[in-house]
Amino acid sequence: MKNFFYSVIILASLATAIYFYTPLRDIIGWSPIPCSKPVKYSIGSFDNRFGISDSQLMNDIDEAARVWNVAFGKPLLEYDINSPLRINFIYDNRQQVTTQRNAMDDQISSGQSDFNVMKVRYDAMSARYESDKAALTAQIAAYDQNLKSYNEQVSSWNSKGGAPKAAYADLQSMKEGLASEVASLSQSRNSFNAEVSSLNSLAQQLNSQAKSLNIDIRNYNTVGASIGEQFSEGEYISDASGKRINIYEFRDENQLIRVMEHEFGHALGLDHVDDSTAIMYYLNEETNVDLTMSDMNALQGVCNIDK
Repeated sequence: MKNFFYSVIILASLATAIYFYTPLRDIIGWSPIPCSKPVKYSIGSFDNRFGISDSQLMNDIDEAARVWNVAFGKPLLEYDINSPLRINFIYDNRQQVTTQRNAMDDQISSGQSDFNVMKVRYDAMSARYESDKAALTAQIAAYDQNLKSYNEQVSSWNSKGGAPKAAYADLQSMKEGLASEVASLSQSRNSFNAEVSSLNSLAQQLNSQAKSLNIDIRNYNTVGASIGEQFSEGEYISDASGKRINIYEFRDENQLIRVMEHEFGHALGLDHVDDSTAIMYYLNEETNVDLTMSDMNALQGVCNIDK
């Protein structure tokens, strides 16, 4: 009986040692304890058309790994140049379209900026035009009133056989004043007509710029439609050929970090979650690079962490 008891203790101790000692588990074929050792990764193929330097690429990948490591409190992911889990950057139509859309974004942004500056000029010129138009209209009305008064007085004195000397002098003074007003009106009209010409020219430029922007935006939307509403920016693959992470597309470094965090999550054993703001959501729609509570709960479930 005592020998049986000792045998049970020895077997239990041996089983415990095997369970917690990773090399023995690997030899026997047992699955490793979840999150007991880091998942190691290396860099595989990289296409320079992605337009990012090697150093920045490594920084972004390290940052994505760091997020999971910090969340767990110890290394979950670790770079190892010899690791068979390779991260490959594969350039295809997805990144090509994204690069094209980024270029269009810059073009539209620049065009919009030019349009806004031109619109401010047009609005200021238009306001000045309205003010000058009102002033010219008032000047014409005043001249018409003075001309009418002069003609009425001339007609009145003519009906009486002629104006006396003093009245005649007044009429001559009015006539000279009217001639001066005509010269001033002519100058005002010429200045106003030049202003109208400049305003019309600017309006044509503004309309041309607006038309150009509409064309750019239409092309942008056409490019967007060519890739569909959803596509895979990256994927974690585990099959008979081994394990690997393929990255296909990212708009900027922030999105690259999110994509890498997402695929690292799959490498750790996490599935998709329903929270649209989470790193492990099936679409990369947000800009945050911090794990959400949904991500943390998924990690706790995989790593058997007590909440």
